[in-house]
Amino acid sequence: MAKSVMQSVVIDNFAQTPQVRVMERSIPHPGPFEAVVEIAAAALNPIDIATTAGLANGGKIYPDLTATFPMSLGWDMAGTIVSVGGKVKEWKAGDRVIAMVHQIASGFGVQGSHAAVPAELLAPWPSSIPATKAAALPLPGLTAYQAIQALRLKPDETLLINGPLGSVGNIAVQLAALAGVRIVGVVRAAEQTMAARLGIATCIERGTDIAEAARRLHLSIDAALDVVGGQVAAQTLSAVRDFGRYVTLIPHIGPGLPTPQRGIIQQNVLIVPDADQLSRLVQLVETGKLMLAKPLTLHLQEAQKAYDLMARKQSHKKIVLTV
Repeated sequence: MAKSVMQSVVIDNFAQTPQVRVMERSIPHPGPFEAVVEIAAAALNPIDIATTAGLANGGKIYPDLTATFPMSLGWDMAGTIVSVGGKVKEWKAGDRVIAMVHQIASGFGVQGSHAAVPAELLAPWPSSIPATKAAALPLPGLTAYQAIQALRLKPDETLLINGPLGSVGNIAVQLAALAGVRIVGVVRAAEQTMAARLGIATCIERGTDIAEAARRLHLSIDAALDVVGGQVAAQTLSAVRDFGRYVTLIPHIGPGLPTPQRGIIQQNVLIVPDADQLSRLVQLVETGKLMLAKPLTLHLQEAQKAYDLMARKQSHKKIVLTV
């Protein structure tokens, strides 16, 4: 007999310290353009912590979006299709897929045992990639991919990344390296060996003035990617050469980007789901051109522990829930 009940990680209200629970609900039927996926693994991302704190729906990030409780959480998943809607032609039951859903905009999350996902968001999940790594790819991978695309990098240019060892920065470094770009990374002294292995040519020590350090090292920064925000972002922008390019991934609370200066093209990139781009990232992983770090794995029933670890920044690894 087919299962009729699923499990889902939810919150019942916003709180400064995440308070999540695993609730049971009926497995959804697919809409005409949807596929119901039995989930093998689902990842946690920083946006999940922001959501549980009330900073997303109706908060500073998406003030115009209302919240409905219980609210299911999660953007990234890997799993197997169990049923498809009548208008879905490209997928069938038994297909292995990964996806990123925009949990805030859609109102549903994928941290659970099943999810009804728009078929247009699905990308193939090859058997050569473990479920936990596959689930850890979509949001960080798409964020990095879209940021690198926005920077319009050319071979032999110099790119500064102020957070190159996190889940997004790590992938951005690898994508930039594939494009033949020289990479400058802002890291701690103890992380320089790790940075060099990743492909970072020059390191600036975290905590120093980034722009001053770049000048001292006689670096001409053609483009910069900010994944940190705050004062670090301001220093990163200052390090960019005249008429260079600058992209930040941190939503600015307030009107627009920093004041334009020195002809620098400034952009704030907010991620959007894109199955074609996700498929390209999967191909890079499958062919060994893009490496994914081994995540910290917890079971779905340990969701509260996972959220505690992430909120307190007690793990430097990507956290993935298995089902």
